[in-house]
Amino acid sequence: MLLNTMCESFNSFILACRDKPILTMLEIVRCKLMRRIQGRRDEMKNWTKEICPKIFKKVEINKAKAGGCVTMWSGGGKFQVGSAGISQYIVDLDLRTYSCRE
Repeated sequence: MLLNTMCESFNSFILACRDKPILTMLEIVRCKLMRRIQGRRDEMKNWTKEICPKIFKKVEINKAKAGGCVTMWSGGGKFQVGSAGISQYIVDLDLRTYSCRE
């Protein structure tokens, strides 16, 4: 499924130049990629955070989810994490395991 999506995305990217000779088509694709890379570079120059925007967004979502969690130290690197009294899980920071298996 992922491969099919990538192929469809690439085909739509080169749609305008598919009927050209191969060297012309490759030159157009190269120029499009250069513009895309430069555009992303320009966006990142204005970004002031230490991590990239996509990861920053994921971290913010997880921080909001974690706001309702209560942690209690169980000794060593183990913690009990409960979310609004509904469920409780054990987190072992030393082994990097989590009892919910996510």
